[in-house]
Amino acid sequence: MNSGFHFSHLPPRTTSAPIGRRLLDGTLRVFLAEALFPLTGLITAVFLTRRLGPEGYGLLTLAAALIVWAENGVAGLFSRATYKLVAEAEDWRPVGAMLVRWHLAVGCGITLLLWVCAAPLAKLFREPALTSYLWLFALDLPLFGLAHAHRNILVGVGEFRQRALVGASRWLARLVLIVLFVELGFSVHGAICGSIGASLVELLIGRVYIRPPLFSPAPFPVRQLWKYSGLVGLSALSLACYNRLDLVALKVLGGTAAQAGLYGAAQNLTVLPSIFALSFSPLLLATLTRVLRTADHHSAREISRDAMRLVVALLPFAGMTAGAAPEIVDTIFGPAFSPAAPLLA
Repeated sequence: MNSGFHFSHLPPRTTSAPIGRRLLDGTLRVFLAEALFPLTGLITAVFLTRRLGPEGYGLLTLAAALIVWAENGVAGLFSRATYKLVAEAEDWRPVGAMLVRWHLAVGCGITLLLWVCAAPLAKLFREPALTSYLWLFALDLPLFGLAHAHRNILVGVGEFRQRALVGASRWLARLVLIVLFVELGFSVHGAICGSIGASLVELLIGRVYIRPPLFSPAPFPVRQLWKYSGLVGLSALSLACYNRLDLVALKVLGGTAAQAGLYGAAQNLTVLPSIFALSFSPLLLATLTRVLRTADHHSAREISRDAMRLVVALLPFAGMTAGAAPEIVDTIFGPAFSPAAPLLA
């Protein structure tokens, strides 16, 4: 093995547990870990709406929407290719080294772009304070890219439990750090620093479980990455363009910062189905890839069919949430955010 590579020791890929049970176990663990986001996110939102008010919370939500837009672009470009390449590889190490380097490079490039575009964007939204928020928030992109690469590699090698722990660490750290920095008097800037700190915590814990080198040369052809991430990545990037586009359009078309805050508060209460999809889809893709490598088409068809049936189970929860929207909004955010109830429904 190349002496420049230093990795943690991972257990063998093979397991005595049935594939379907392993997928279900991993999905539940990752879902429960990512389900901390609506829970901790809700607690964070309750705290921030009361500390920042509709206008301050609206500016924070708008800045976060633009950053999430960029982060989803990075994730969409590389995620599916990462799952496939790592799951297919006999030795994941060269693939992992190449992937973390590209995540870092793209994250740094988008950070520089946002620094240049921050002032024009603030002018477009008619919110001068947004410039400094975007300058600071852009620092999250390289850290997010590296952390995302590590957890995707964990999914590719089938280490679902470690992936769940890494995800849980992010959301818990985000809650603690945001509350800490805002309570110290840093207001919106403190909330942004808390989000950046959460990405750093996620990266550090991810490297406890898996350690692809960040700067050593990777003996893996880059053309293989772009072969898989080409059209699939373009499709994911196109879908990412629609994420939070409604909030951006609301502000560009004349909405106030307070209205953006109301809209963002309603959105925060509707993330659970998305969290489930984000928890389940990567594990499903990695599992199907490994099953198809062994030409077990029967198992692949069964897993795919069962996955589609899960969607139906989400419908009753949507109806209950819509019916109780006014009470939910008043209880969680307070009377100042009552106009968000119809948006939640």
